[in-house]
Amino acid sequence: KQGSIHSLGSKDMRDAVDAMLILLAHKGVSLSDAAAFYVKHNPLDATVTIEEAVEGYLRYRKPRDLCNEDEKKDSQIRSFRRFALKTYTDRAGISLKQLSAALGDRTVASVMTRDIVDYLADMQIAEETYNNKVSDVKVFFDWCRKVKKCCEHNPAESVDSLAGEFRDPEIYAVDEVQEFFAAAVFYDPQ
Repeated sequence: KQGSIHSLGSKDMRDAVDAMLILLAHKGVSLSDAAAFYVKHNPLDATVTIEEAVEGYLRYRKPRDLCNEDEKKDSQIRSFRRFALKTYTDRAGISLKQLSAALGDRTVASVMTRDIVDYLADMQIAEETYNNKVSDVKVFFDWCRKVKKCCEHNPAESVDSLAGEFRDPEIYAVDEVQEFFAAAVFYDPQ
């Protein structure tokens, strides 16, 4: 806000000093002038609702082909590719559709950290599921800020994951992975 004093963190302070050093070469241009120019030429679309942004994000995150044509012919790779790409999109889709149901009519720019904390607190879910939802929401709001440009900051950035004891991922031997793929192809040969 104009007229208020904010303390800058060390990274922000270095950025401000770097910006001022760049502007020294342009006599008469202040850091405020540069910021005003940037805002004028990079406006936010503060009218985008959570619902609209979620739809756009899920279209953006739609699984894409990561295999070449020869690999697509291999039924095991084809089966795994469908599963792996779809799994993240499905998980994020569920998390974000729940967020949309809770906050969908609001604009992305109006969402505050407290709204996200309240949304997550209302859920009766396991720690790992909670942490996945936090991750999904953080990535979504980063996309809203950087790609969609409909909010100035990520309101989920300061939401912490739950500390807990999580099991280490299982590591499979090559023959176990081959058995897994063979079973997947057997049950879903597409």
